[in-house]
Amino acid sequence: MKTLKIALSILVIAGSLAACKKDQTLSPIGGNRVSSLQIASSKLLIGKLSRLLEIDGRGFNAVAAKNLVTVNGEKSTVISASTGKLLVSVSRHFRKGSFEVDNTEDSIAPVRGTFDLNADNVQVSTYFDNPEAPNNFTNLKAIALDSLGNIFAVADEFTIVKIGQDLSIQYLSNYQTFRDNKSAYNPVSLIVDPKGGLYVITNYQVFHIESDGTNIRSVAGANLIGSTDGNGSLATFGSIVGSTLGPDGNIYVTDRGKVRMVTPAGDVSTLSTTTLTDLKAITFATDGGLYVANSFSVNKFIPSNGTFQLVAGSLTTGGFQDGDLISSLFRGISSMTSKDSILFIAESLNNRVRALNLSNGTVTTIAGSSTELVTTDGGNPEFGQMPNGYAQGYADGIGSEALFAAPSSLAFGPDQSLYVGENGYNGNKRIRKLVLPIISTGFNQEQLVSFALNGKFLNKLR
Repeated sequence: MKTLKIALSILVIAGSLAACKKDQTLSPIGGNRVSSLQIASSKLLIGKLSRLLEIDGRGFNAVAAKNLVTVNGEKSTVISASTGKLLVSVSRHFRKGSFEVDNTEDSIAPVRGTFDLNADNVQVSTYFDNPEAPNNFTNLKAIALDSLGNIFAVADEFTIVKIGQDLSIQYLSNYQTFRDNKSAYNPVSLIVDPKGGLYVITNYQVFHIESDGTNIRSVAGANLIGSTDGNGSLATFGSIVGSTLGPDGNIYVTDRGKVRMVTPAGDVSTLSTTTLTDLKAITFATDGGLYVANSFSVNKFIPSNGTFQLVAGSLTTGGFQDGDLISSLFRGISSMTSKDSILFIAESLNNRVRALNLSNGTVTTIAGSSTELVTTDGGNPEFGQMPNGYAQGYADGIGSEALFAAPSSLAFGPDQSLYVGENGYNGNKRIRKLVLPIISTGFNQEQLVSFALNGKFLNKLR
């Protein structure tokens, strides 16, 4: 896979290579005279708050305002210009399309090109870092995004914050209620409800809070440890770890090896009849199936009999191995989410983001790499080491160039990017952004989104 290093732009953005087709015709005017404009290549640059199209060629006007550029039919602003390069601001939602360039002073005819996010690479960038107040983010266990792109995050054992699109931080001040309730200690999961509110899930209770931090109420559970089904405070939980919102509007949680369901009205019921050791992550796939994971394996929950069916990995043995479902190995699965026919998996010990393709039965690493640690003393957290895992690190880049520090939570944003919360040692509490190439916004019988073994996304028609 060809690796490209793209320098930071004047807006300090991370770039992701986009393919550009050269214009096939240059309009001849007056015999042998042709347009002075020519397009050589383009790059779509993906930043925290912006998206730019970088166009290389010749014959551009060095005065930005004298270049007329339209992208996907929309007039766009040129923010930087030279005779050989244009930097154009485009919609945050553009991933592919066409553009047209015209020099108002010295061209005979406009030239055209196309762009498309490179189908070979996953671009990893740092979306949020809080170096000015690292003590306020001591336990970044969970993140969730609303439809506007605001991020809700667990900042420590008691604090929930809202990170705006401008990266401003709002502390949900009324969370003091949680501080006074021991059962609300240590939130482990967040879910944005369809109306924009927020479910805060702790080990023993499910709470609901408005997006502005007001009207906190307990939905289910109490300050007791147990496994009793029932409504509201009559229900008890043993130790909730993972949660997900189902297509039916109910919340599904992993609780001491079992799958349990919580309705918006607070009715709690246990769905599984068997127990899966160390059950953690949980998510629904596009096919409607409910998938759960312990540290080493991904399993499908079978609602008809309440049991689990092994899909990938091993129930008892951890490791790192891409390939088919039978031979794949995981270590430290901490979170899962899904899009189309792919389960995206965060591993806190392998320090990678993996993809399990349900369509073609493969597991591949889409981002992250590290050096394996084999320790006899259980590892040294001071140096980012974990027992029988991989070293933590920090680096942005493409695919395996990126380094992670204990990725702990995953969530898709409205821009179709995958956001990763890190809960590593030594201040490694960041939110990273993964721009995924060529993933359809929908999935139907005529479209197959496949995932090659070498980590390249392919989008094919049957």
